[in-house]
Amino acid sequence: MQGGGALPGLSRRRCARDTGHSENPVGVTRDLCYPLRLILDPRLQTALVAIEHHYGARLMAVALFGSRVGKRARDESDWDLLLVVDEREPIRRTLYREWDAAVAPSVERSLTGIAPHFVHLPDERDEPSGFWLEIAMSHVVLRDPTGRLASCLGRVRTLVETGRFERRAVHGCGYWRRAG
Repeated sequence: MQGGGALPGLSRRRCARDTGHSENPVGVTRDLCYPLRLILDPRLQTALVAIEHHYGARLMAVALFGSRVGKRARDESDWDLLLVVDEREPIRRTLYREWDAAVAPSVERSLTGIAPHFVHLPDERDEPSGFWLEIAMSHVVLRDPTGRLASCLGRVRTLVETGRFERRAVHGCGYWRRAG
């Protein structure tokens, strides 16, 4: 593959332009262009429109992560969506109930198996949790009008790439720890 993960014959710049994203210094385009077929999947695009319509200004950004991003995806794999909500929106069970009652029925007409994960962006001063470390290493940013999610994931990924955190496994179960 060329272009740091872009599809063959498709430059990172063109991939970013064609998907409505910017090529930026934190390397998000590399993660964004590799699974271009996912981004362009009309079922996913239809689901994203419905999600954005429902949550409106409460929704800051959306990213796809998990097996659908990597090479482990199967037809029955779920679609793990990171839904970054505004800091003023409390993350409680009511957000998931709202999803189940109002959002899931409309999005599942186009795409079944969406697993929503509501989050706030972590504070830059805090160490990232294993959840954020895992997502930073394998994700596709689908919507990020402010660029804050891309910046956060780029910053976290840099911590791994510069050796501050490392992924380990015990009995086949992966975990992250501070290196050294």
